[in-house]
Amino acid sequence: MHCQMINRTDFVLGGSRYNDVGGLSYTQEYYDYLNRCVDSAQTAELENTYIHQLQSSVEMCLLNNNSNKIKTLNGSRKLILICESEEVYDYCKEELGIPCTSYIKYSDAVTKKQCLCHKLSKLHGKYDEYFIVIAHLTRDSAILKLLWEIGFTQPFGCYVPSVDEFCLNNFKGSFSDIYHNMATIKSEHVQAHFSAHASEITIHENCNFNQRLLAFVRNSSVLTFGKDIRADKLSTSCFDCSEISIGDSSTFADNCFIVTGTPFTNIDIGRDCMFSSKITCLGGDGHAIFDIDSGDRINLNPDNVRSGKLSINIGSHVWVGYQAFIMSGADIGSGTVIGARTLVSKPIPNNVIAAGKPAAVIKKDVTWRRDPFSHNIYDNPDSLEAEFIKRTGE
Repeated sequence: MHCQMINRTDFVLGGSRYNDVGGLSYTQEYYDYLNRCVDSAQTAELENTYIHQLQSSVEMCLLNNNSNKIKTLNGSRKLILICESEEVYDYCKEELGIPCTSYIKYSDAVTKKQCLCHKLSKLHGKYDEYFIVIAHLTRDSAILKLLWEIGFTQPFGCYVPSVDEFCLNNFKGSFSDIYHNMATIKSEHVQAHFSAHASEITIHENCNFNQRLLAFVRNSSVLTFGKDIRADKLSTSCFDCSEISIGDSSTFADNCFIVTGTPFTNIDIGRDCMFSSKITCLGGDGHAIFDIDSGDRINLNPDNVRSGKLSINIGSHVWVGYQAFIMSGADIGSGTVIGARTLVSKPIPNNVIAAGKPAAVIKKDVTWRRDPFSHNIYDNPDSLEAEFIKRTGE
């Protein structure tokens, strides 16, 4: 049967016709079937056999593109492959020459997933003996988190094959691809960079991004913007299995950076927050530091990753001053004011003014409003302001 070679990487579910799949080869029958699905508006009802074929083909493509790196990272250890099917396992061994010892089939079914977790948990601490490659693409980060908990951190204990970066530049609408990436963008001037699979970007309506919003996502990460957000040259970046969420009506002056910095790290910013210029929110170092004598990494504690200690939480109606630096461990209560050039790395209560390096509370029982000409908070406060007229600790 004739085989259709397809080269580009914009196989879009719900988009135009299925002309392009990233570096994969399909029979003409399969190619025609996909196009018929689009023509008949049945894209969401692809038969299970074709979904299985597509998933297996994508996994084989990813393994092929990353085979040399997998062999280098594995060394002489026993390699366990988590994948869609035995077909992928055979391809990995026979075609790519990757020395797989065994494979575990991934399943979205809860009972089978529990079985998979049970099998992996038996490898606790055996990262010198085993190396795990996760070829299966899923938004569920539970497997990766379990591997971190039992000592198989990326990339030396486990590895997720990488995907070539692509960009949705000034894209507005809905997008999805064969790598399980998704985007729903309802505002303009967004530059969305995917260097990942199974990631999601959601930008709600009526956001005003002066010049541009830069959004970077990696494997199994989620970036969400509420509605009515205003920002000037805002950059955001989600590391693997991380989330950034920004609430409705929050505003950012120029050149702010929001970066998770470490896998399994979340940054949550509430609604109606006001960020001044050149503010950084950084959940982790982003790069590795090693001890020369032992060779061990010294700036990443898996216990901190698992416990969420590297995450950042900023409540609603928080005012953050010029060049403030908000680090892992920051938990800022609603209604609070953070002074200019303040360094925050610990919990700060609600309705206070905090300033300094490190941040210290210098005034309790405060609130604020955006209007620079207001003299009394009780002069016709709107419903939002009234919500945050509270004493510290309430």
